[in-house]
Amino acid sequence: MSVPARLLLIDPQEKMMPAIEGAKSVLARILFLTTVANLLEKPILATVQNREKLGDLPEDLRGYPTFDKMTFSAYPALASALEGVPEVFVVGVESHICIYQTVVDCLANGIGVTIAADACGARTADRHELGIAACRSAGATILHSEAIAYQWLGSADHPKFRDVLSVVKHYSVPI
Repeated sequence: MSVPARLLLIDPQEKMMPAIEGAKSVLARILFLTTVANLLEKPILATVQNREKLGDLPEDLRGYPTFDKMTFSAYPALASALEGVPEVFVVGVESHICIYQTVVDCLANGIGVTIAADACGARTADRHELGIAACRSAGATILHSEAIAYQWLGSADHPKFRDVLSVVKHYSVPI
């Protein structure tokens, strides 16, 4: 039996998110993907950077296996949990630091990476854009979170299609 892909929540912490440009939208897109992942029984892993200073995950994102880290790349903290995983889907902060370094390490270890660019952020738009561009150059696939949801479904014949469609409609309302 093959090991399923994982959704990685990289450091969307309570004390960090207020500094992120468009934080409300980034968190909404992360919640969208976690909701879809839960419906489709996709495993979710989370990391927190320097928990003592940056706090925990927002309450809506707690309950997933969460790994503490001090390195900017999440890969060292997640390495054992990613053993045999063929692909990860990445969301979180910051695009040009922890997301980028995690992407490079996952790719170097043979794990395919898809980033939900709208579910990632940084303190400024230019940092986010440069980080996403660097991830693309490194070999990551860059998609919108909604495209990932439909990729996970694969077909409108999927038994959970209507449930996912309901989530898509719910999160399509402007915030």
